Amino acid sequence: MLFRPLFLGILLLVFAAPAGADIVVLADGELLVGSVERKDGQIVFQGQGREPAVLTDVARVESQPQVFLGRRLRIIMADNSVIRGTLADWEGDLGVFIETPAGTLRLAFQNIGQIFLDDEAPPEEEKPSSASAGFGLVLPLGAPLFGLSWAPMASVETRWPQTAWVLGARSEYLILNYLPSSEVDYRIVNLSLTLKAKILSLTSRRDLARPLSPYVKLGTGAGLITVTDRRADARNKNYGSLNFQSSLEGGVDWSLDRTWFVAGACGVTAVVDGSSLFWLTTAGISLRYGF
Repeated sequence: MLFRPLFLGILLLVFAAPAGADIVVLADGELLVGSVERKDGQIVFQGQGREPAVLTDVARVESQPQVFLGRRLRIIMADNSVIRGTLADWEGDLGVFIETPAGTLRLAFQNIGQIFLDDEAPPEEEKPSSASAGFGLVLPLGAPLFGLSWAPMASVETRWPQTAWVLGARSEYLILNYLPSSEVDYRIVNLSLTLKAKILSLTSRRDLARPLSPYVKLGTGAGLITVTDRRADARNKNYGSLNFQSSLEGGVDWSLDRTWFVAGACGVTAVVDGSSLFWLTTAGISLRYGF
């Protein structure tokens, strides 16, 4: 994008623009302030201390900065943090005043990197397909013999076009009773196909927090249970069996930075092992890295 990054010089013009200054709104909602000249059907822009250049992605040109009062802005600070809010006022010496759910913030010009009209910027596109890997801490519920456990996991997902449904495949290695005092360890390996529905997308304190995404997920697949029994009277110290598993899980994904994700979830899994059926109910938290 031309003139990116735009730092203090341009931003001072945005909020303390002299009479006759032009405010250029680019197609992605970014604001540039300077002088505009039209030559041969092209828009030639000159900012403070810059050579004239032709702009090709101009949405419109405004001559009065007051038209942006009350508009929602997305401000990228010099440290790359992002603040969203409504433009309330500006003062040439004091900075920008932004209304947010946390109150009115004053942002000094020297701390600002870029400014966009947030209600005109195109939404960030969510990748149609993704893969992630991570680990979680799991607490089996209603099973007093099981303690806090951990589970490495990996998954791939692809969004069904134009819907909130996500198809995927997941592999998980659940280690139950992984404690020094445990006499019996259960390890459950499963490979399952999943169908996830994102219930809604909400943000707690929209301008200050990251998106939270509640979901419900169905899964079905094959698994392997292995048992290590260290009790003195155990007949078989190590044994295992193949099984069929179906699961229902509900939880919330918390996107930290579109790469790292934290999820909290509760789930119930039906395990068919030969002629036996047992249920495993769990609650846990996981940390994943997406790529």
